[in-house]
Amino acid sequence: MHFPFDSFKDQHHYTYPDISVSFPGQPLSPTTWHGISMVIEVKSDASDDPFPRSGLKNTSTVVQLAKNARSLLLAHGFLSAFTIGVYGNIVRLSRFDRSCAIVSPPIDLKDADGPRLLQKFLWHFSHPVVGETVVGCDPTVAKLDVADQEWVRAQLEQGNAKDWEKHVRELDKARRVEVYDQKTGKSVPYILYHLVDVNGRLFSRATTVWRALKDTRISANGQLVDDPTCTRPAKPQIVKEAWRQLARRSEAEIHERIEEKIPREERFGLPTMVCGGDVGSRELCWWEETRRRRTTDTDDPRSQSKSDTALPSSSSSSGDPPESSMLGIPSEDFPLPYPQQQTYSWRLLYSDDYAYLERSHMRIVVDDVGRPLTQFHCARELVQAIRDAIVGHRQAREKAQVLHRDVSIGNILIVDEVNEKGFCGFLHDYDYSSIESDEDEGYASSSSASPLQTAENANSSHKERTGTYYFMAFEILRGVTSGPTVHHIHHDLESFYWVLLWVVLRHTKHDHPKGQHACTQVFKFGDDSESSAMKRDWIVDQARAPLGIADNEPLSTLLADLSDIVGDNFPQWKREPLYLTYDRMLEKFDTALAKESWPENDFVRCELLDPRTVSQVGRQPTGSTCLSGARPESSGSRALAIAGPSIHSSGGFRSAPGGLVRETSTARASAIPAEARALTSTGSGRSSSKRPRLPDFVRLPNTGSGSTKRFKSSGDMGPPALPAIRSRPGRARSSGQVFASRPSRERELVLPTRSSERIRAAAEKRATSRSG
Repeated sequence: MHFPFDSFKDQHHYTYPDISVSFPGQPLSPTTWHGISMVIEVKSDASDDPFPRSGLKNTSTVVQLAKNARSLLLAHGFLSAFTIGVYGNIVRLSRFDRSCAIVSPPIDLKDADGPRLLQKFLWHFSHPVVGETVVGCDPTVAKLDVADQEWVRAQLEQGNAKDWEKHVRELDKARRVEVYDQKTGKSVPYILYHLVDVNGRLFSRATTVWRALKDTRISANGQLVDDPTCTRPAKPQIVKEAWRQLARRSEAEIHERIEEKIPREERFGLPTMVCGGDVGSRELCWWEETRRRRTTDTDDPRSQSKSDTALPSSSSSSGDPPESSMLGIPSEDFPLPYPQQQTYSWRLLYSDDYAYLERSHMRIVVDDVGRPLTQFHCARELVQAIRDAIVGHRQAREKAQVLHRDVSIGNILIVDEVNEKGFCGFLHDYDYSSIESDEDEGYASSSSASPLQTAENANSSHKERTGTYYFMAFEILRGVTSGPTVHHIHHDLESFYWVLLWVVLRHTKHDHPKGQHACTQVFKFGDDSESSAMKRDWIVDQARAPLGIADNEPLSTLLADLSDIVGDNFPQWKREPLYLTYDRMLEKFDTALAKESWPENDFVRCELLDPRTVSQVGRQPTGSTCLSGARPESSGSRALAIAGPSIHSSGGFRSAPGGLVRETSTARASAIPAEARALTSTGSGRSSSKRPRLPDFVRLPNTGSGSTKRFKSSGDMGPPALPAIRSRPGRARSSGQVFASRPSRERELVLPTRSSERIRAAAEKRATSRSG
């Protein structure tokens, strides 16, 4: 099946669920993720159970489970997703959220209790305590009905929203959500009707950006009807959803800081937050309040344990308001044993020492609506948008002491319609931003060449390295090997250059001999040393032979000028670098924009991720075969429909195709007690004596040495977007967003399975005995 959203399916490979499970009481549509509530993967033998074993075959089985869970989380806005693995007579249940995956002990179907346990799980899965569909669904999310869809179309048409007809093509995949506003404590209903951008990685912030309308209807006789007091159609806005790392400040707080320090009429190149807040922190506060009320009525010693009650309080580490002061906490008891809008797996299985690995669900609404940089109409619009985003970055830093620290292609938007302030683009997504206190003496003005020393809070040791990998500054990448590097203003300014270059190489007609594939010669994923070297080499080459853009002298000159000053920004062997400043960057942009020789409509479609240039391995399932599923006697209308692909293998079902895979999200793994195992995300990339040992089932033997190779953590970053991803012959490639094949066969590290090591060891032993 394709990625859940058609607008992004070209960037992801097919997935091949063995068995698809419907929503309770609903017909099954096995060709789209939006009709599937859970996936079952089937292998023919108990030896195929991947969790007590390592090796490529077992890793590919885990990858398939992860890809299915990722698609379920995105398609439905689930808070957690369940998958079932059937390995001969062995069954394992897996629960995925945005911080980790927990796997059950094996359930033996030959055991008398095995089928009963599986049936009990399916019954509880289809009868959730919270939510209306299945366990893991978000109770603040609802699917649109026909009346909702018609209302959205009518509002957009009446408001004459730009390109609205294009934006409602997937209205059947839209959703209605409740946005918690931490200023008022109330929930505001919004209809998310068009997905603008999505982070498809599993263990990550999982950011989604939607065009949305505030639902202004009122309830009358059990139905939503138009509010007679609303005389104007709803205005399109942007709703952003993400799962923030607990060690970081809430993005809503960053927006409040900007609004407090920069008057609305002076704001330029910055979005305006309408409402929003941290849903996870609110739910955690509700849960803790319920536990406090019940403390005197329970004898459970765990109810008073530190691991359940104490948390790295946002008020002490990241500036959030004290939890007791949060508004909108319901008066009734929290209905679940643990929160679900904020992940709790690490704290539950270990202690609060691992709370920094958890993530909290947040939603914010901003007033400015935009489109990605890769959808510019002409190159001048692209340059203008980046220039305005730099101005916004400057305002945030100089007036609000906010340093963005994650300038990337997804964090700069082109406004749909130029507003009264006149900016063409704006900088958003302040998840990784830092706030420096007004009293900090380390602050340096933009006119100075001295770097800014950012203030880190008490949890800085638990934070991920900030930035999106492809656009990280040379010094940040090199700092991994040469020592820690403090994030400065000039690092963000350099990132603006790499963003512009990325778009130009992919979406303009230029004279590089490799065409759009030149992007792969500049942006290397995963290897910090090689990535920084490629960026340095690009700057050196540009000094000798600058990149030329066809019929676009202003852009060609701008790139050459920026390359010169970015090269000065690099640490030099014999002299101190001349750091980038706002004034130097903006001078180059303004000079280019003042020229009149800009061409019109020079956008070029990028073919690197187009299905015509990314060869597909295997073929998509063409149908489904209905199978009988467990139905408890009392299930009634909540029975689950179960179906599998009609293409069968010798084992009766089509196995998920594997490949030479390597993890590229922020995932690491940890040993979980006998009750469960977790494949998790730390994102920090550092070792710790407190960190649990990596379990065997995610350790891959290294070539020729018998040692192990751990999955590499690389922050909140995705795999390289290459024209083709190679894999071992006869093996299908995995999805590019959760796990990815290595891009070059020449550089490919072939990791043998343990069985191949045993064969080699036996051969060496025989050879030794003969020589003896």
